[in-house]
Amino acid sequence: MDADIIFPSRGINTSRVESMYAMFLGASKANPDVSNWDTRNVRNMKRVFFGTQLANPDVSKWDV
Repeated sequence: MDADIIFPSRGINTSRVESMYAMFLGASKANPDVSNWDTRNVRNMKRVFFGTQLANPDVSKWDV
């Protein structure tokens, strides 16, 4: 069964997140709106989209 990843319309506060390790691991579809996520404190982004079947999120504004 496929399910979309849906975040609250107001977004989520990621300013204090330090690890996004394997966040969407193995998801069949990982294309949420992450364009405004604050990633400046993230130290580990290893395998964020690893194993996803369909992923094309806009990460162009991420400060990594």
